[in-house]
Amino acid sequence: MQEKFTTKEHHSHANDPSDGLSNRETFLRSFFDNTTDCILSVDTNRVVRDCNTAFLDTFGYTRDEVLNRPIEFIHPSYESLVIFGEIAYAEIKRSGAWRGQWVFLKKDASAIVVDLALTAVYGGENQVLGYVAVMRETPEGKQAVDAFPEWELPYLSTFDAIPDAVAVTNVKDGRYRFVNDGFCSRTGYSREEVIGKTAYELNIYSNPDDRFLLLEALQKTGRVVNLEIQFRRRDGSFSDSYFSAKFMDLDGEQCIISITKDVTEFKKLEKEKAKLEAQLNHMHKMEALGTLAGGIAHDFNNILTVITGYSEMALKNAENGRTSTEEIKPIVRAADRGKKLIEQILAFSRKASFAPKPLDIARIIAETSQIIQRTIPKMVSVETRSADVPLITKADAFQIEQVLLNLAGNAKDAMPDGGRFLIQCDRIALDDDHNHECISALPGEYIQLIVSDTGSGMSRETIEHVFDPFYTTKEIGSGTGLGLASVYGVIKGHGGHISCSSEIGAGTRFTILLPAAGSEDIPAEPAAGIAKTPDLGNETILVVDDELELLDLCTALLESCGYKVKTAASGEGAVKEYGPGVDLVIMDLNMPGIGGLKAMQQIHALDPKAKVMIASGYTPTGSVQETFRKGAAGYITKPFSMDELLSLVREVLDSQA
Repeated sequence: MQEKFTTKEHHSHANDPSDGLSNRETFLRSFFDNTTDCILSVDTNRVVRDCNTAFLDTFGYTRDEVLNRPIEFIHPSYESLVIFGEIAYAEIKRSGAWRGQWVFLKKDASAIVVDLALTAVYGGENQVLGYVAVMRETPEGKQAVDAFPEWELPYLSTFDAIPDAVAVTNVKDGRYRFVNDGFCSRTGYSREEVIGKTAYELNIYSNPDDRFLLLEALQKTGRVVNLEIQFRRRDGSFSDSYFSAKFMDLDGEQCIISITKDVTEFKKLEKEKAKLEAQLNHMHKMEALGTLAGGIAHDFNNILTVITGYSEMALKNAENGRTSTEEIKPIVRAADRGKKLIEQILAFSRKASFAPKPLDIARIIAETSQIIQRTIPKMVSVETRSADVPLITKADAFQIEQVLLNLAGNAKDAMPDGGRFLIQCDRIALDDDHNHECISALPGEYIQLIVSDTGSGMSRETIEHVFDPFYTTKEIGSGTGLGLASVYGVIKGHGGHISCSSEIGAGTRFTILLPAAGSEDIPAEPAAGIAKTPDLGNETILVVDDELELLDLCTALLESCGYKVKTAASGEGAVKEYGPGVDLVIMDLNMPGIGGLKAMQQIHALDPKAKVMIASGYTPTGSVQETFRKGAAGYITKPFSMDELLSLVREVLDSQA
């Protein structure tokens, strides 16, 4: 392969047909040896394999002094060779050729500036066999040699070939010693106007203090890379730039060599892109909000219709002297549906209340699978597989159970004719180079849950929207479309990751990663038992809420169990009503006036031992958590049942202050 661009010693026989060369090769060889441009060929190791007469005459060498010699001998310095390699060979790799000016040394050590074209020579399968350099000395090159000090010659062509602004300045007084063509075109100044001046005299820095910041950064680390600075051009306009610099020693004087990349247009495009992305995100957000609002309205209208209809029937029957629990039960069931819908929405938004603690996922799977087996059709087999290793994560047991039940419900609907529902659990470790399905997962230890079924599967389009709120492929009335959205919210709320894979007719697979916890002992779960009827009481309770119907409801519930009740409709009213003899305050947070939080603080100022219980429609995050930090004794979420309220009231009253 190499012989195609290496040559034999045939300089003295270039035109002799007896060399065995074809007519075409003879012509090319004749051109090679007789052109006035200097031509040099090197292999991939940058060793000279051939050169023409013009090169030998111009550089003053004989052929034997050139062939098989590393190319370093014509470079002024090792730095020149390295810079040339970085610039030229990178461009050759990209486009196959490099053109520009470069400084070389002749045999007598004099410098020569040439216009240089360096081209790659390719063989089979696009393999690079070597490089051909064509050089021509120009009048401008001769003038450049005379005009610049000796230390600048190796870098002259490099500087001017770079489109960015390159400058060399003295550290002591900040005066420019050299600037390239890129500097002149970027700033609008000529070399004559810049050399010997300072940036202050030219008013180049948008902020004059920037040079002191640069010097300070250079003194600390020795170099600055891509520092964002704004420069002023000669016409008064400004350019956003990335500034890189380092110290160098020239003629015994400390200098700074810098490269400044103008990114003004890039910044404009970046701002425009950010603006368009913000607009697009806003459109998506509004679209999602519209879908969410529509879905919530649809479901709540159904729930309210049931509550309103049965309430009116019960009221009418009561007026006629007839009472029946059959009209009341659907109201309770509808209210419970509304509560569960709110829980799903909060889970989707990741604002649901949960209490993470060390949890054995294998135990949760075993317990939940028993529930699934009782609720799923018998033609669907339920299987579980848990690895014999600690499967511990910090999670809320109830919410993880709901995740599994949600996935089981979806699987059941996908297997109307039967199939298999499988839950697998293992502990895995992901490294920096992992290619796990959950690509966003960071390296670390995880508990991996794989929940799969052999059902009808989903299309690619469905998978793209599978976690979207109120997106459902079920028939009207068969589902809200919040199940998988709430599953996603729960997993993300626990710091985990979830992915879905499916094909039509090939089943569906959900992969869940939850951060693994240590192998510390898991707290024993309390034994299940029959719910205990809340104890009665005789204490005095102050109920505070701006909803009069809720005040009446709580008063009726508490008085039916023996408690004495006082009421207030605002925070100010609560402070006024509170006094000796009040054993507990049940307070809403979001009320007109000073609100619940400030009211609680003022009550505690009157009585530091006062017990205040929060009853709020908000979940225990944000402002509610603030009430706990400020001394709340308990918390209950609206809507609550009678038993839930009475149990917590008794618990708070019996607790030690």
